[in-house]
Amino acid sequence: MKEQRNCNYELRSESRTVEGYALVFDKESRDLGGFIEIIDPSSLDGVIEKSDILCLLNHNEDKGVLARSKFGVGSLSLLVDETGLKYRFEAPDTALGNELLEGLKRGDITTSSFAFTIDSDKWEKRADGKYLRRITKFKELFDNNSINYRDSDDLKAEILSQTKGKFFEDFFKLLRLTLQMRNSNPETGEDRILSPVKDKNGNFYDSSKYDEKSKLPCDADANGAYNIARKGLWIVEQFKKSDNVSTVEPVIHNDKWLKFVQENDMANN
Repeated sequence: MKEQRNCNYELRSESRTVEGYALVFDKESRDLGGFIEIIDPSSLDGVIEKSDILCLLNHNEDKGVLARSKFGVGSLSLLVDETGLKYRFEAPDTALGNELLEGLKRGDITTSSFAFTIDSDKWEKRADGKYLRRITKFKELFDNNSINYRDSDDLKAEILSQTKGKFFEDFFKLLRLTLQMRNSNPETGEDRILSPVKDKNGNFYDSSKYDEKSKLPCDADANGAYNIARKGLWIVEQFKKSDNVSTVEPVIHNDKWLKFVQENDMANN
């Protein structure tokens, strides 16, 4: 599953040269929603050489590309040092390049971010109840971005600060998909789910057309109960696989749960 993180460590420009760190090693992140993250220094070994990385502004490839590193070669220079992953490139003499430089000069752009997939990680529970995730190996790196979003927890403020029509187009599309999943009407007793994801045959599951043979939930409550049970069975399976049950976390995190449901056909579980 593709993930994304911000890094506010050393982003600067001189003339048209832009450099900074996409990620840093051995530094705790802010709270990412119940867990904190640390990146191991060896997590990037051999990763850059197999990654095609675009340097974008605000993760928007439609606006153009600032620089590129294709399997370690290109206009985007990437260097792994003791601090982390350092990048460097010459801003192109284009509208996009000039926009980036002006944003850096004015202080509007102060952070970088990167997208990635994970090959391996470790989880441990701390005394304060929060979990520590240690990324031990990346699988691939994707776009590296100079972005003007603040590294904060105030999601509402971030949304309200946006002015680009494309952002709101994508945002409301995702919102509509989320809201249409459960359709309830207490007056009529309707309580059905409509999946926003197509199955392998290109169909959207609608529980109002429930068929016992399908083994799929008949309504929204059944869907919730079914998936709670699936999470419980997943945790039981982790205990069975472990040689030392004291090391097993009795919890499934969102990234692992999403990977699990994406890789397993609901009707066959």
